Amino acid sequence: MAIVGILQAYAQLNPPAINYITYLPAASATQIAFDSAGYAYVAGIYFNSQVPCTWPLGSPSIANPISFVTKLKPNGDGVIWTICMPGLSAAVAVDGSGSVYIASDANGSSNISKLSPIDGKIIYSTLIASSTPSAIVVDRAGSAYVTGAAKPGFLSTPGAYQSSLNCSSGDSNCTDAFVVKLSTTGATQYATFAGGTGGSKAIAVDSRGQVWITGTSGGSVAKTYSGLSYRITSSFILKLDSTGGKRLVSRGFGGGLAFQQPTSAAGYGIAIDSKDAAYAVGATELYIQTTPGVIQPTRTTNWGVDIGYIAKFDSAGNTVYASYIGGNGEGPLSVAVDALGNAYFSLSTRKADLHCGSHPKLTVLSADASKILVESAVAGLVTTIALDGNGTLYAAGGTGSSVFLATANAYMTQYPGGSNAAFVAKVDFSKPAGPRVNCVVNAASLAAGNNPFGPDGSIAPGEIITVFGEGFTPGPDLNVTFDGKRAPILYADNVQINAIVPFQVASGNPLTLVSVNNASTMIGGFNLPVAPASPGIFTNNGQLAALNEDGSINSTLNPAKPGSVISLFMTGVGAYNMKIADGDLGPLVAPFPTVALDVAARLYLSGSPPFSGQLMEVLFAGQAPGQVAGLAQVNLRIPENAQPGLTGIIVYVGNYSTANMPGRIAIR
Repeated sequence: MAIVGILQAYAQLNPPAINYITYLPAASATQIAFDSAGYAYVAGIYFNSQVPCTWPLGSPSIANPISFVTKLKPNGDGVIWTICMPGLSAAVAVDGSGSVYIASDANGSSNISKLSPIDGKIIYSTLIASSTPSAIVVDRAGSAYVTGAAKPGFLSTPGAYQSSLNCSSGDSNCTDAFVVKLSTTGATQYATFAGGTGGSKAIAVDSRGQVWITGTSGGSVAKTYSGLSYRITSSFILKLDSTGGKRLVSRGFGGGLAFQQPTSAAGYGIAIDSKDAAYAVGATELYIQTTPGVIQPTRTTNWGVDIGYIAKFDSAGNTVYASYIGGNGEGPLSVAVDALGNAYFSLSTRKADLHCGSHPKLTVLSADASKILVESAVAGLVTTIALDGNGTLYAAGGTGSSVFLATANAYMTQYPGGSNAAFVAKVDFSKPAGPRVNCVVNAASLAAGNNPFGPDGSIAPGEIITVFGEGFTPGPDLNVTFDGKRAPILYADNVQINAIVPFQVASGNPLTLVSVNNASTMIGGFNLPVAPASPGIFTNNGQLAALNEDGSINSTLNPAKPGSVISLFMTGVGAYNMKIADGDLGPLVAPFPTVALDVAARLYLSGSPPFSGQLMEVLFAGQAPGQVAGLAQVNLRIPENAQPGLTGIIVYVGNYSTANMPGRIAIR
């Protein structure tokens, strides 16, 4: 039986070069900016007060959570400074001279601070009462524009486009979008409510100082057939003149009633091109009016489920194009545009790589919205992007993946812990991707390694692994190393390497440094956790790669009898009780190396709790005779009263199990 098969990796479309990817010791990132020297400025949220940062607004009481802005070096290998503020909201922008502008939530008001790029010292600080900021942008003259949600108590300026809160009577929780423009010294030039009773999420300013915002409008309150009242929300875009006193464009779309059920929509991001056209992205549960020739003219899901959209408007507010983007439950959260009018955004589309988990994609849409030009997978939800004039994209967001495989020499290469972590990526779309590693998985299960609490990417000594990536050069100069020791390679092509983790990895170190040496290029290293075991069972056409007691292959046409012995083939079982050299073949006669940890197994019925199945008698668990070291064989007796049909098996090796990929055998 062929245990290690040839797998076809997912081919990406013209992926760009990755300058760096790094974790941040935070829960999420909310906005990103950059300066002319390539420094990235990331705003986000911490969820504890024990963080490496300074407090420019004085010494606060302990705040939990707190927001922050971090300045990253151009190569992503270090942090210049981190500024912390209390509150759940943070946004950042940078002007042409490199000065940094921070908008944060300060006890129900927006605090806007301008900081020195050198040391983060405050140049000015302005408080906008009764408001929560969501985004900030700076024009060429150094004026800052802030948007978000305003509450009663927000003060508009004389001549404002909208001077009062647009809420129905008795709605005590109502908020309204707002726009405030500050001078270079922090003085308020105008302040206005801006409609959209849910608030604004994004802001952009054109060459004339005219502001575009997008967000959610609370819209009307409708009574459904059940007699209950619901607020119908929709996306909106709004353009104000340079004084903040006149509305130039106002559009609402995506919300309404369907079969007497209220639906919602929300605007998330907006960007301006060189011709002052606006590009808006968001999501809707209902329908939008698309235009001919776009990449996705119709919904791919039924109404009532979010689907993303992108729409381009000329400077007068006329629709240039509008298209759905993505699929079930997704929508771009940010957008950028290049000099050619190509739009950049990220979707939470779960199709990025068939073997490296379900990751979103950074996507480049052509100027006429008819096709995708470039796609690049990222292992996290991108909430904010920024694009310079040279094809470099800065992206940030949050990820729950502890096997993100941050680039070598990044500021933080290891997952910082918690249920979610912020990350930052710098991607160069002007250059093709070089050789890269996308993920390292168990060659049997094609899943990242497990610890008892969930996937953490851990690998075990002797485990047969698969490295998926791009640009590998098979041949004598291609090798994989663990802490500098070469691993036996079983198979390699340009997108995949099958190798065996050296047994010496079990030296007690919690991490091992994995590198791929690709001819003259070294990819990595990547620090991966080391576990005593990381088991996976090989499969064959969707069933477990198992042999019946007579040595024939188990299948629905050749099921095993209750009470008979079945043999499974696994990897990632960890150390044996006898030494076996890396790459050697297991002995054909006794004594056979056996698994050092305790091994148990259960029959598993779909939908049942993992520990509720019937225990199976383990007759042997050790090195598969005559097979390459690290390929284990487990002989199990099927219970006499086992039910006929396809039944799963979970194997436990110490505290580690194959529960995430139980697989099935056929029983007669």
